[in-house]
Amino acid sequence: MTKSQIKLKDFLNFKAISQIKASPNKEQFAFVLATPNEKENNYERVIYVSDGTNFKQMTALKKESNFVWQDDNHLLFATKRFKSEEESTDNTYIYRLALDGGEAQCVYEINIPVNQFWVLDDNTLLLSSTYHTEHPNFYQYSKTKREKVAKEKKENSDWHELSQIPFWFNGTQYIDQVRTRLFLYDTSEKTLKPITQAGLDIGSVVVNRDKTKVYYTSQSYKTRRPQKSRLYEYDVQTKETQALISTNKYAVRSVVPLKGQLLVLATDNKRLGLNQNTALYQLDGPNQLDLLIDDIDLGNSIGSDVRLGASSPILIEDDYFIYNTTVDGHSELIKFKDNQTEVIFSHEGAVDGFVLNQEQLIVMGLFNQQLQDFYDKDLNRLSTFNTSLDDKYLSIPQKIVFESNNSDISGWVLLPKDYDQQTQLKAILDIHGGPKTAYGEVYYHEMQVWANMGYVVMYCNPHGSSGKGDEFSDIRGKYGTIDYEDIMTFVDKVLEQYPKINPDKIGVTGGSYGGFMTNWIIGHTNRFACAVTQRSISNWLSFNGVSDIGYYFAEDQNAATLYSKEGQEKLWFHSPLKYAANFSTPTLVVHSTDDYRCPIDQGYQLYSALIDRQVDTKMLILKDENHDLSRSGKPKARIKRLTEMTQWFDKYLSK
Repeated sequence: MTKSQIKLKDFLNFKAISQIKASPNKEQFAFVLATPNEKENNYERVIYVSDGTNFKQMTALKKESNFVWQDDNHLLFATKRFKSEEESTDNTYIYRLALDGGEAQCVYEINIPVNQFWVLDDNTLLLSSTYHTEHPNFYQYSKTKREKVAKEKKENSDWHELSQIPFWFNGTQYIDQVRTRLFLYDTSEKTLKPITQAGLDIGSVVVNRDKTKVYYTSQSYKTRRPQKSRLYEYDVQTKETQALISTNKYAVRSVVPLKGQLLVLATDNKRLGLNQNTALYQLDGPNQLDLLIDDIDLGNSIGSDVRLGASSPILIEDDYFIYNTTVDGHSELIKFKDNQTEVIFSHEGAVDGFVLNQEQLIVMGLFNQQLQDFYDKDLNRLSTFNTSLDDKYLSIPQKIVFESNNSDISGWVLLPKDYDQQTQLKAILDIHGGPKTAYGEVYYHEMQVWANMGYVVMYCNPHGSSGKGDEFSDIRGKYGTIDYEDIMTFVDKVLEQYPKINPDKIGVTGGSYGGFMTNWIIGHTNRFACAVTQRSISNWLSFNGVSDIGYYFAEDQNAATLYSKEGQEKLWFHSPLKYAANFSTPTLVVHSTDDYRCPIDQGYQLYSALIDRQVDTKMLILKDENHDLSRSGKPKARIKRLTEMTQWFDKYLSK
């Protein structure tokens, strides 16, 4: 059968799966299924339930996502279904849905905005909610007082007063003095009780399996948010709180309560700063951590642009737990029991979520160049949510392993259809973000679109990438040096292996760190016919003060401080803008207005320099989009972005 061409807009037919959660008896699991809607310019989300064989849609209003299991037969989810609910900015409405049928019923109206919630028992919910430090007791305010606060906020909406860093967060505008707090909600009395102090900012939350203990991380600060956190235990029965880690020595990612053993996933960042991988510790008493396993690349960091939402990388049982980890271009599931580890799932591809269903492992992810679906441990496909690619030409990644800077580097090449019958092919080098993420053998829509248009697409995992241990991913103070050498060596290897590629018809693109590297490349070589830089960094000196992570990320990644002459010189040395005099490559600059991770001033500075150097350039600004545009931006913005990028490559590589 002749395969048809993958088109740019085909992603509108893709389904994305997230938030996989098993029922208490593990006989069923639920998840969220999301679909792009171009007309409404949003994503439709519904909740499904499955027993591992049958998949049943449970909701239909297409805006349900935040859910938990109340018991084996009921789901609770937070949503606003009616106009009166949507007009209420403060209240949260929680609906109960019976699995055996019937309409969802609103069972709890809670007078604070709820981020997450957990069921502790028949009468108690645990809630996470954000609030402003000026109003720590907002949950107790009367309707009249709430209206007064809202009126004052509106009257003062013409200005902002900042007193902390970070002062904004990617896509969410100003967050000055905004904190997260934990509450207990009595469902019979309909009352709220805070269990964490005002002023603390709550991070990770874990409830143990018998729901008697709540573990949470927190930070306390006035002007500068720290990178380390403390760990606390709240006893649901005694109502007492105990500090488990009260020193600012660890960045705690999660706690793992097992029978007779309390484990902590954390890092001290001493050796390798922010790049340092997670370690597993046993907590033998307050502040007594014994190292069990070092250098865990926790979570799946294999990049793709066909996901929406996430699932937990950790699954906790009574006496063991399973975690997701990245290993050299793919992800694996590791079982930890009795202080021993066992690989229980390892296939080329990416695990995006997993669950134990009737004691059987079910995995959801990207495998065999297919979109997200469910599989058993032997990679037999269990669901068919994504079949839109079945009649399309899929370019299979051709792996290249080469040596660079004393390490083996993995890269891949996507070949266009009928490659053997063509000559003088055009190509695109795609560079991943992070830098501590990775490419792998998974479906990547933009790359497959270009391969289907006749381009050779190449991509690799240079030093700095995930999946090969701490030392490999540590490029602090080396940005633009060994990583640049790795990437250029990779391009040379691809040209050697695929001589039909015209070396004068290669474009380069990348986003975030990949945008930084694209900027670096155009200042250090003119071998590329054109470039597209996205959500990039061009100037580490200014990035330091405007990014939501800049105040710690810039200094850590460059091994330099802003507050010394030597540090300033080093930050400038690693800034692509320093080499603007060398710019000659036609460059499209893509940036979003609400990107506070790599703020738009970084794109403006680069664009202005390109104009000054009389380089052919254009800047595409996506309004109301943020750093995650290419992955979760509104459908129309994603279409515009990829259309402009593709037209730029066609303009310079198809002459």
